[in-house]
Order: sequence, then C-alpha cells, then structure tokens
Amino acid sequence: MEGTAAISQCMHGGYHINSDYGFLEFANLKPSAKGDSMIGDALGTSLYNLAMPLVRYDMGDGIELFTDPTASCPCGRTFPLIKAIHGRSDDIIVTPDGRFIISLFTLPELVTGIDLVQFIQESSQQLLVHVVPGKMWTDEQKEKLAFCIEDLVGSEMKVSIRSVDHDDIIADASGKIRPVISHVDWKALV
Repeated sequence: MEGTAAISQCMHGGYHINSDYGFLEFANLKPSAKGDSMIGDALGTSLYNLAMPLVRYDMGDGIELFTDPTASCPCGRTFPLIKAIHGRSDDIIVTPDGRFIISLFTLPELVTGIDLVQFIQESSQQLLVHVVPGKMWTDEQKEKLAFCIEDLVGSEMKVSIRSVDHDDIIADASGKIRPVISHVDWKALV
C-alpha cells in the first residue's frame, strides 16, 4: 500500500483527514451535480514513508469537499473534514447471504507464494481469483487460499482460482491495480 494519506471516520460519521499522517491535496476540483459541494482527485504526500517518499501521488480516489472549508464535526476533533470519499466504494464482495466482505485483500499475507492477487466478483454467486504465482506457489498454497476465501465468503459462493501473468491483472485508467473488482451493484442491496 502506498500509505500517503489517511482519512478516518468518527462515531458521528465525519470523515477527518489525518493531517499528522500525510498531506492531502485536491486536484481537478469541480462542483457536484447538486452544486452544494466540490469533487476532485486525491493527491497524497506521506510524512512517514522515509524509504520511498511519494510526493503528490495520485491515489485514484475522488474526494467530495464541503463548500464551507471551516465545517466542523460534533465529535470535537480539529482535523479537517471532507464530505465523502468516492472511488473505492465498489471494492467490496457481497456474499450470497447478503454480507459485505471488505477484508479479502489481507488474505495473501496468510498464503505463501503469491506475487499479486486480484478478486473479481462476477455475480452475487461467483468470485474469480487471479493469482500471479511466485516461486513458493504450490497446490497446497492454492488449497490454503481457497480455504481462507471460503471461510470469509461462505460455501454458497463459487470460487475459481486461476494462475495468471502480471499483464492479466486489471488496472484502472490511472494504472492503479484494485485488489477487488465487483460487478455486483451492492448499493442497490443497501
């Protein structure tokens, strides 16, 4: 993960920019459709990544800003507020029993031999897993990955794991590789 900027949501629902972690800028600002806010691209500069500093890194996320830059939150935190985050809201898996899974991207840490992985939800019943295998990738590690996935999504979802080349991993227009791509309109389920 790039780790250039961080935004946290408080118990009152406010999105606070953790300005002590990184510097967040907004580019290409445009008025929202309603005209009550501005939407732009998030550019992050890390204050902690000393090994490989990223400066004005295009995070690939859209950020919606309040028109009033002095907006405050009832929680009392003084970190700057934003109205909403756009861009990664589709990166979740919806299980056949209606649960929302956001933690699949952590699974490669539990399995040896994965250079890169991408989870693609084709439908509410089907999950495709593209694995770019490393030197330690074996049938046993593939079975372990399948077990870990089933433990999260349940046995009702059909999971297909395929070994692919790095070029087969889908990147978005900015070149960023999303760990999860969902073709399910989960917003219609909420």
